[in-house]
Amino acid sequence: MTEPPGRDPEQSLATRYGRPARSRYTGPAVVALLAVVLLAWAVWAALGQSHDAVGGLVQSFRVTSPHEVSVTVQITRTSTGPVRCSLSAVAEDHSQVGETVVRIPSGPSGTRRLTTTIKTERTATTAVVAGCR
Repeated sequence: MTEPPGRDPEQSLATRYGRPARSRYTGPAVVALLAVVLLAWAVWAALGQSHDAVGGLVQSFRVTSPHEVSVTVQITRTSTGPVRCSLSAVAEDHSQVGETVVRIPSGPSGTRRLTTTIKTERTATTAVVAGCR
């Protein structure tokens, strides 16, 4: 079919089939947006990890009775500030059956080894460091 004289063929196609939904800038705009989001996440993650590091590790534990667990933990800190570590006793069904908090006052950085007792509501099968700060 031929177009009447004076009519633009591109205009006629747009009238008949509609305009394309995306512009040629959509792809690069999406890539740029993803790059900005990735960069923001990287900055957030780096700043979040830049705080003074402190961590705890269970070296050993011993179930002393159905209502008590003795736990030896190793706590490492890179700052001289006070540290709090939460220790949990866990039963065979993976439920938490006891908890205690170990506090270390301000002092030199480094690693300390402590032994403490966790009171439990029933027999525990393991002990874990739930978190330190």
